[in-house]
Amino acid sequence: PYLERFARERLLLVDFASLIGPSERSWHGVLEFLNLTPMPRPAEAHNVTADKRRFSPLMRRAYDLGLARFEKRIPGGVRKLLRPLAFRSGAGYDALLKSAKAPLPVPLQTRLDEHFEDLVRQLGPLR
Repeated sequence: PYLERFARERLLLVDFASLIGPSERSWHGVLEFLNLTPMPRPAEAHNVTADKRRFSPLMRRAYDLGLARFEKRIPGGVRKLLRPLAFRSGAGYDALLKSAKAPLPVPLQTRLDEHFEDLVRQLGPLR
């Protein structure tokens, strides 16, 4: 869809792994593409999933229904009492986070590589 809406010269294809990898080459390529002044790549990470508490099924349901926005209206003392019902942690969640760092299965990686190669053919080389 992007190719239909934007001219090729307005698109930059960047491999995320190279953007966050040890080399800052991709980061500087993005800055150059956007005509921004060169600067060091940010070192801190924001919105890290591992640092978040997991919603309980009750809180997930409230969030999905849009009820979580009313949380600020609940008095602080009551919120503190309800917190154990809203969030939980445990071995299952820790295992899920650990599995997210595992390599992708080879068949899936192969399909992604094929799709990515098609994008590169259409958009040009990566930076």
